[in-house]
Amino acid sequence: MPAPEPPLLHADMLTTAEALIPVLRDRADEADKNRRLSDDTLADLRAAGFARLLQPAAFGGYEMGFPALVDVLSTIGRGCSATGWVLGQYCIHAYMTGFFPPEGQHEVWDDDPETFLVGVLAFPAGRATRVDGGFRLSGRWSFASGIDGAKWCIFGANLLEDGQPPKPWLFHVSLSEATQDDNWYTSGLRATGSKDVIVDDVFVPTCRTLD
Repeated sequence: MPAPEPPLLHADMLTTAEALIPVLRDRADEADKNRRLSDDTLADLRAAGFARLLQPAAFGGYEMGFPALVDVLSTIGRGCSATGWVLGQYCIHAYMTGFFPPEGQHEVWDDDPETFLVGVLAFPAGRATRVDGGFRLSGRWSFASGIDGAKWCIFGANLLEDGQPPKPWLFHVSLSEATQDDNWYTSGLRATGSKDVIVDDVFVPTCRTLD
């Protein structure tokens, strides 16, 4: 059975989230116009530590449970639904990173344990082949919500091996090795910045991959 959430930490998180509601409401129209969250909002989320709710404690995360996550996201969403959605992406992909090999987790978090992480898990959108020490990854994925504030992305792709059916696989890649296509023009949730992201024959070491 998982350890219970620290009640004071849970309460403090909610207090901080509630204080941000009017701030996010004031910023919502501008974020919608710009089709991304503002740098100020990203800084507020980072300062509050919200994206670390499910992060492993070994990297300074809080390892809180999903009830705390839902409470914080629903509170933030009262101020700005797009901010709530993006924060959810950051939290969930930090949680997923905790399942990758420890060496890969260190590569992601050692330089910046508070970094924001996103993910695009449409496996047919990418293809990977196995090479010495890792994989080569290529593809184009849609709906990378929150990518403007992130440094890393988890990509879902099909691993292609001779004589075998495609296998769904996960790849953690620095966004410095990817290209963003600013094509997020929609009628709703514009501030999520859910653009396409492209990877072209990037090497990913085995430690940053997961079956």
